[in-house]
Amino acid sequence: MEYISQDFFRYSLEVSSQYLRLSFLLLVKWRNSMKMYIARDECGSLWIHRGRPKLETNGCWTSDDFWQLEEREYPEVTFENSPMEVELVIKK
Repeated sequence: MEYISQDFFRYSLEVSSQYLRLSFLLLVKWRNSMKMYIARDECGSLWIHRGRPKLETNGCWTSDDFWQLEEREYPEVTFENSPMEVELVIKK
């Protein structure tokens, strides 16, 4: 079994964070809203996706760009009604 180092995860999180910041900068510069999707996995994990996610056979939603949210947030989002389209609005 091959293990992935903690450095890899730190780098992945850093790259994801930089990409997210860049996405928000572009959003603020060019428009004030962005269509996104919120989906809850079968196990209860909650995620926000930049593109429409696809359901994998393991009960998890996945897309090219996604970030985890607190599970207790948005109790109205369930596995059964996922994904839900939402709009991220930047107020200036």
